[in-house]
Amino acid sequence: MRLVRARAVETHEAWMEGTRYFNMECLAEHKMEQDVINRILAA
Repeated sequence: MRLVRARAVETHEAWMEGTRYFNMECLAEHKMEQDVINRILAA
């Protein structure tokens, strides 16, 4: 049981560290696409 708990904590810590490096380029691309869609719909 201790091994399972230790592994769960290790996985959680690795996930938290990994999410710090979110790629903002994907967000920027999404926002640009939404702007294009909104302009088309507004026309």
